[in-house]
Amino acid sequence: MLPGMRVGQYLQITVRDTGSGMTEEEVERAFEPFFSTKDTSKSSGMGLAVVHGIVKSHGGTITVESKKNKGSRFTVYMPVAGKGEERMQTSDRDGPGKSGDKKQRVLLVDDENLVLMSVQRALERLGYEVDAVKDGPDALEIFCEDPDSFDVVITDQTMPKMTGAELAEEILHIRPDIPVILSTGFSETISEQEARAMGVRDLLMKPATTKDLDAVIRRATGRQA
Repeated sequence: MLPGMRVGQYLQITVRDTGSGMTEEEVERAFEPFFSTKDTSKSSGMGLAVVHGIVKSHGGTITVESKKNKGSRFTVYMPVAGKGEERMQTSDRDGPGKSGDKKQRVLLVDDENLVLMSVQRALERLGYEVDAVKDGPDALEIFCEDPDSFDVVITDQTMPKMTGAELAEEILHIRPDIPVILSTGFSETISEQEARAMGVRDLLMKPATTKDLDAVIRRATGRQA
């Protein structure tokens, strides 16, 4: 049993590669946000951090073994759900993504596919209807088609075509009352004070768990539990 794991049955998934491998120092930092052994112009360093966040949010854990020039082995342990265990249903009328009989609609923007898909799935499990978009200009176009149909906007800050702050400014110019959440990392330049000054309701630090998403949306929309 690994440290931090509860007693019970686990599903084990092992992934091996034959790449360049990592040093002991790199292994220790493998799951840190924005850390990468690749060229930073080609990798944001968020992939493993996102995977780590997803696994942890489900009560699991992930380990890595690696040797330089010999490749790496990642092992994921996920708890097995019992037969009588309750599962979260996206149709749950009392879920956080519900407002009466209507699902709340979220405009989600991130240029990284892995982050976009994982956050979209987490939001859908919470009961939200999600429009997932890969860049700012496309997100703005979708928002402009029907601004009043959206309840929340969650946007990444660092994107190539339009930053999250720029997108937030455009959206808030069209509809000043909509809650905008800016998703950022520790290495990014915009401060919480600057974000709030332009009308952003809250900040979401990467990598985010489902619990983090639920909490930040509740705060931004004034629906704290």
